Amino acid sequence: NETDMTAHEVWSWEAPSEFFCPAWGDADRLPNGNTIGNFVFPTHPGLIAEVTPSGQVVWAMRMEPAGGIGWGMYQVERFLDAPRVVFASPEYMFTPGTVPVLTFDILDTFNSKVVRTGNFSIYEGETLLAEGPVRFLPNWQWASVQVSLEALESPGPHELIVYVVDQDGLVGGTYVTVLITQNVLVYVEAFSVGLMILVLLTFLLEKGSGPGEEEVPSGGPSAEGSDAHADVPGPDTPVDV
Repeated sequence: NETDMTAHEVWSWEAPSEFFCPAWGDADRLPNGNTIGNFVFPTHPGLIAEVTPSGQVVWAMRMEPAGGIGWGMYQVERFLDAPRVVFASPEYMFTPGTVPVLTFDILDTFNSKVVRTGNFSIYEGETLLAEGPVRFLPNWQWASVQVSLEALESPGPHELIVYVVDQDGLVGGTYVTVLITQNVLVYVEAFSVGLMILVLLTFLLEKGSGPGEEEVPSGGPSAEGSDAHADVPGPDTPVDV
């Protein structure tokens, strides 16, 4: 804490006592979460080790004194063979009419103490879609790069490759898939409207062709005139048996 001028230990690892280092020494946190450090002083055997957060040694180099002359080492560094380029996902999906925007992270090839520069380029096959400058952050911090791909419009999957070149000319790269979907929502809405119209027409047709009028038996009462039922005896009319 540079404001309070205090420090708190959050992790430690102690080398075997035979590698005691009364001075010098160095320790750096690596991008993979491990820590590399050196315990090398002329009066003792020397050790360089990479250690996991759980304390497991995954790489080490031992240096013994030769002819009474020991080794001295002030600092140790890990170097990458190329800049790292990382996407949060191997595939991204965009809808038609929107400009695809990609975000990826980059890492320098070594633990530089200053900002370093470079360039990126994005290709689909042999077609260059975008390019521009990048800045590598110091102390092996990841830097974020955001790119708009206005040239990417046609629906379907697009297999892209992203290159990053540092100021030493070292090239790193990775693949990413960009999927531009069809206008599925419009198709679904049109289908839904068409289905509703079809159901409504079916309902109206069934209603219009309902049960026909009942036929009047021959000799029965006529529907015309107010005395259509004159010959039918009522409940109070006497009936001859």
